Amino acid sequence: MSDTLLWVVGSGGLLGSHLLRATSQRLSNARFWQTEPPHFSWTKPTKLAEELSHAVATFAAAVYANKSAWVLLWCAGKGVMSSSAAALQPEWWAWSRLLDLLGHYLAGHHGDLPGAIFLASSAGGIYSGNLGALLTEHTPPQPVSDYGTHKFRMEQALEKWVEMFPNTSCLIGRISNLYGPGQDLYKGQGIISHLSRCLIYRRPVNIYVSLDTRRDYLFADDCAHQIAASLSRLMTERPRAILKIFASEDTTSLARIVGVFFRMSKHRPLIVSRQPRSTQPTGLKLRSEVWRNMRGLRRTDLAAGIHLVHEHQLTLFRHGLLPPPS
Repeated sequence: MSDTLLWVVGSGGLLGSHLLRATSQRLSNARFWQTEPPHFSWTKPTKLAEELSHAVATFAAAVYANKSAWVLLWCAGKGVMSSSAAALQPEWWAWSRLLDLLGHYLAGHHGDLPGAIFLASSAGGIYSGNLGALLTEHTPPQPVSDYGTHKFRMEQALEKWVEMFPNTSCLIGRISNLYGPGQDLYKGQGIISHLSRCLIYRRPVNIYVSLDTRRDYLFADDCAHQIAASLSRLMTERPRAILKIFASEDTTSLARIVGVFFRMSKHRPLIVSRQPRSTQPTGLKLRSEVWRNMRGLRRTDLAAGIHLVHEHQLTLFRHGLLPPPS
């Protein structure tokens, strides 16, 4: 891939921070572009609108000045599976506004400069209504939550947008349950991260689903390298749109995760099982049938990944930087 300017929206989050490292390793001729200010004012709509307009305009100016290809990676978002439609509306507005601005400043004015957009979506949200089946990119989406509907809406908006700009491609990543060091500890998701904190603080863990519930847990660094390899291929082959599942392709029960923590710490987590209230299926089995022949990708063992998360949080705890579980 030729000289390419990369902009990671959400670079401070779990996936975004790992993507910064993975793309620097796999895309040696890529250069990162940083917004000013480095973080958007997501909770202040008026200020956010100004920041988005300024960011896209300056990003476009940098692309034009270098006559380079460009890639934008959207890894932002505060939504979780239980988020309401109203809570997700600001993210939808920001995403729509960003696409409009990119069309105006980049893809619309200088279509000869190749570009690409990566959208981090949610396999669990998109497929949550699909029961008892092997889920692939060919499985019809069936979201049952506002969060899943929201993610599918973002996907559709990007696919429609990219049709208007011949030299722009997109990669939509439907990602399984992501975990790893660096997860937002103030965000209400991530059972592995939450179990680790509860164990460190000796707090009980409230579980609202059956311990038999099985999910596909993907280590963040593995996911980032899969995405970086896919982006490299996207920029080389230049398809219009690629939809790909990023998953470990192995399902694990909550009971097994609890057992890993027990063996690792020699201290049994205190589990409080509540009456199940979730509409999610007990098991989601994912398999990607798109671009399976990429080589050199790593796969972190679940127990090893959990150990890395726990050691990271222990380090934060020792320095007084680990917030207690809510």
